[in-house]
Amino acid sequence: MKAGTIIVITLSLWFLVLPTVYTFATESATHVDIVQARFQQLLDQWGYREWWSMWEQGTRQSRSVISKDEFAQKMAGSRWQLACCDKRLRHVEIRPVSSGHVVVSATLLFETKSLPGSATEQSYRINLHFYLEEEQWRVDLSGLRHPT
Repeated sequence: MKAGTIIVITLSLWFLVLPTVYTFATESATHVDIVQARFQQLLDQWGYREWWSMWEQGTRQSRSVISKDEFAQKMAGSRWQLACCDKRLRHVEIRPVSSGHVVVSATLLFETKSLPGSATEQSYRINLHFYLEEEQWRVDLSGLRHPT
């Protein structure tokens, strides 16, 4: 075989494989981006105490374990609240486990519900599992916790 023919065959094979590698890499990045946006939306709802909206983002399984009202009571009944705005998120790590499962580990800042200026702050680490259900990323509600 001539060198020119070998180069053409090699390039042809390379271009056949390249789209597959590119598609897998971009799908993974897209899943991470979508889950990151869902996580941010969840934090905003948590900060605004939109418990029912948070519950609706839950997986089918986690919503079957706790009713919407029970979830709202659990979240509202804590003596801790998510700190305001830019200071609430201390650290976040997003790890794809599979094409339908992503884990978000985050350290959040909470403060006690009290008079302004007298609140106690505490950092607290949570692990949230997001699952792809019916083409939407949904969170396992059992991971949504306040400090104890």
